[in-house]
Amino acid sequence: MPKIYFIICGILFLSSVLVSQERKWSHSSGAGLTVTSGNSETVTASGNHKSQLKGDDDLFQFSFLGAYGVKETVAEDGEKKNEEFLMNIVFTMQYDRKISERFFWLIGEKSELDKIANLEYRFNIGPGLGYKLLNEEDLTFDIEMGGNYIHEKFENVEKENIIAGRIAEKFIWKITKTSTLWLNAELLLNVEDSEDIRASGEFGLEVKISDRWNIRTVIQDKYINVVPIDTKRNDITFMTTLVFKY
Repeated sequence: MPKIYFIICGILFLSSVLVSQERKWSHSSGAGLTVTSGNSETVTASGNHKSQLKGDDDLFQFSFLGAYGVKETVAEDGEKKNEEFLMNIVFTMQYDRKISERFFWLIGEKSELDKIANLEYRFNIGPGLGYKLLNEEDLTFDIEMGGNYIHEKFENVEKENIIAGRIAEKFIWKITKTSTLWLNAELLLNVEDSEDIRASGEFGLEVKISDRWNIRTVIQDKYINVVPIDTKRNDITFMTTLVFKY
């Protein structure tokens, strides 16, 4: 089954990028602070990057997010020590291809390493179909549905291979010329285990402070219903970032 997913995704992607059309790149990079709550109460330094290649009929985008910090522990004698580093890395890619003015198909990929949630690695890939409920210049609202292959491993737990149904939404509102608000949510349902539910959401606000510089504030919530022992189901992340666009 995993091989089928890779073949389908590869054929869809290659058949589209080979079609000649004018496209334009845009990029943004940032650095800031991240506060986490759930499996660990931490404050970490973070960095991120996002690139987007947009054409008349398609959109390719990829992003990287990394956070690093040290967990403070207290020994029996009361002495505080920085013994354990915490690291969170997320890399995502998605390609959207227009079918009509409202419908589009997509391929998405996400790779994660999350020491905060005791996740050694997670790889997620799959195709889907999307529909634009709203498609205005300053207001967009997309619904996506599809199937995903998930390969993951938590600490002290055997690795898993999962096929899941996926439902997602992406809402973007350009409130003014200098401020943008967005709300994203995703639900993954294991087709072989109805109790294995994974949900995530993100709320963000970005404000322009100059021609190139923005301030971005993001709140993320991740939930997994079936987790290993000593791992909490829910993690909340708050990020404030200074962003440079080019």
